[in-house]
Amino acid sequence: MGVLDVWYLHYYPGQANPLTKMTPKIKAVFAETVEKAMHTDNRALLPKVAERTARGRWKFKEDPPVLTPAHKSKAKIIDALKRYAGSLSPERRFMLSHYNVVAAAHRVVGVGSVGTRAYLVLLLGNGDDDPLFLQVKESVEAAHAPYLPPLPREFHHNGKRVVAGQRALQASSDPLLGYTSIDGRHYYVRRMKD
Repeated sequence: MGVLDVWYLHYYPGQANPLTKMTPKIKAVFAETVEKAMHTDNRALLPKVAERTARGRWKFKEDPPVLTPAHKSKAKIIDALKRYAGSLSPERRFMLSHYNVVAAAHRVVGVGSVGTRAYLVLLLGNGDDDPLFLQVKESVEAAHAPYLPPLPREFHHNGKRVVAGQRALQASSDPLLGYTSIDGRHYYVRRMKD
């Protein structure tokens, strides 16, 4: 295939991919996975992780140690999200500007990220039926970095390095994938349910 043909090759549910040959069993597994993914989105996540306060505002349900309110850090997170918006393309920044932060929480992440900071942020767009969850995950230097030549200066921000790598590897990555900093630490930002 030509370079442009490969570049524009995406896999969408119901579309055949010329690079793969699947057995009926594998096709069934894919179909089941796609069906589940079609019903796993921000709207489904909202009642699982958030609830209304007595005053009608949304807040994250406390689930220590996995999810705890980020009361002291909320202002810094919101400020970091403003800088994060600058790492997005103009049309995506415009779309994001229609959302407002309503809650933020510390979130314990998986084994590969142990010891790093992570936040979960709830934003609402056109009402309660338009939730958006963003993960703000600390990005540290790659474990193998000391054994490789130094990175170009533009990738000294570890969040930017992660974002550039993901965008290069995925023909269709999260449109809200970007990066920011909080207190001198590097973070990348992505949607929770992509």
